[in-house]
Amino acid sequence: MIALVKTTEAIVSETIRRESLLNLSDRLLVAFSGGQDSCALAIVLKDLGFDVVLGHVDHGMHALAREHAERAMEIARSLELEMHTAVVTVEPPSEAEARARRYEALERMADELGATKIATGHTLDDQAETVLMRLGRGGHAIGIPLKRGRIVRPLLDVRRSDTESVCRVYGIDFLEDPTNLDVRLSRNLIRHRVFPSFPDEVVVALAHMGDRSRRMIEEADLAVTDAWHSSVIADEERIAVRRDAIGAEGGVASQLIRAVLLELGIEATSQLVADIREKVAGTTGAMLHLPGGLAVWAESDRVVFGKVTERSYPGVSIELPGTTRLDEWGIEVIGQEVAPGLADTSKLTAVFDFDRLGPRATIRSRRPGDRFMPLGMSDNKKLQDFFVDQKVPRMERDSVPLLVAGDEIAWVIGHRIAEVFKISGVTRRAIRIEVKPI
Repeated sequence: MIALVKTTEAIVSETIRRESLLNLSDRLLVAFSGGQDSCALAIVLKDLGFDVVLGHVDHGMHALAREHAERAMEIARSLELEMHTAVVTVEPPSEAEARARRYEALERMADELGATKIATGHTLDDQAETVLMRLGRGGHAIGIPLKRGRIVRPLLDVRRSDTESVCRVYGIDFLEDPTNLDVRLSRNLIRHRVFPSFPDEVVVALAHMGDRSRRMIEEADLAVTDAWHSSVIADEERIAVRRDAIGAEGGVASQLIRAVLLELGIEATSQLVADIREKVAGTTGAMLHLPGGLAVWAESDRVVFGKVTERSYPGVSIELPGTTRLDEWGIEVIGQEVAPGLADTSKLTAVFDFDRLGPRATIRSRRPGDRFMPLGMSDNKKLQDFFVDQKVPRMERDSVPLLVAGDEIAWVIGHRIAEVFKISGVTRRAIRIEVKPI
């Protein structure tokens, strides 16, 4: 058994060397559940001479979560390793949400502890399970990456049976997560019902398939690096891609979509990539909902991936003349009576016939069926059509404030006033309205 532990350490050491995963100068935060894989990972890395600290994340996902945190601390003491615990809330409770919160907590913990790398206990068996799950959902046979950012997975060449043996040799009474026994979850069904009927060679072959596919995808991603830099604009909430880059023929366009989906933490199945190209990229205004409350939609010159942020504000009266602060809009509206001949207009400044506008104007967001007569036109136009003509992105239209007098739109702020509220030869009083961000 001791020889088996040495063999496991040799495999891990070779993986680290071959993939340049770690340096001996690294301080490693090991994601530590107290289960057999994370215990074996901590033991092996410590034996290999690394500076190891343990990080336990309590999701509260099952009734024994607090007890498991205490047991994990006892195991850490027996290993003579420092352990830190983070408690996170998982809303809504799901495996995907728990995973996201876990990695966020580990990243914060690593920053606080000065850890340069975060090591997780994923094994060769996890790799094989992931490949089979993705194939079952119609996706690619893509395995778990050995490294991403500062996350590293040194056990990906080690079998789960070997991590159990390491724990037995060291006398570690490791924890069993009760959720790992729930065969309603795809991974657990594969682990407990499918893999036991497979020869070991099949499991190993699946894992190697996942590794090869991952490497091929990573190499192909190099071909989209230039396209990403020239076609993608990203911020905290959205990723926008030039529409012609996504609609183009060839593999680079599909790889670009796949890269965006992976950046958002969404599995990039072949069907999803094809749907985005065929059902969204070719039609302005087309939208497709994505997992996690996200969506992808086409605007005139770009395809946008991100959160759907529709807002609706009821009418709020403004003081004319006077100054009204609208915190919910993030603006201040300043009305000042001026001479009718004054022509002082810009995107956020406009002059109106005060008698026509009246002192009881309101600011609100759009409503279904809104129409108005844009300046220079003789007929009413649907506000929706006006936004399309003005190339206002679909997801920003609810955020455009409207100046309304009675039931009539007087100004689509930032765009155009209505014809019937303009200064004319019969105007006796005028009011200048300026909108300022606050």
